[in-house]
Amino acid sequence: MSDLVEKVRNDDLDNSILDEFFSGIAEDFVEFNFYDMLDNAKQMEKEKSYDIAEKIYLDVIEMFPEDFEPDFSLGCLYVKTGEKNEGRNHLEIALQKARDMEEEEDIIEMISSEIKKIK
Repeated sequence: MSDLVEKVRNDDLDNSILDEFFSGIAEDFVEFNFYDMLDNAKQMEKEKSYDIAEKIYLDVIEMFPEDFEPDFSLGCLYVKTGEKNEGRNHLEIALQKARDMEEEEDIIEMISSEIKKIK
């Protein structure tokens, strides 16, 4: 134990171990936060609180701009509430993000299918 204290005092401690430890915790929190927010938005949709759901989706998009899921969900919400142009826009953004993320083909097809449904 005194060896550890001495290393800390002399600033000789290998910080990579601590960095790796805390990085893992941060990644777990961010992942939880992402899915928790999406679940909250979907719950608001079920309760027909569309304005709140929209706000949550927009917040998630701002926090996680590289992910396709919030754009997809927001696009579907807009289509459901009659805002077809906004819906198509977000679905097309989701499709591009999914391609950029190299998502599986069934995900690409699902998003494409939702776009094709819009008249």
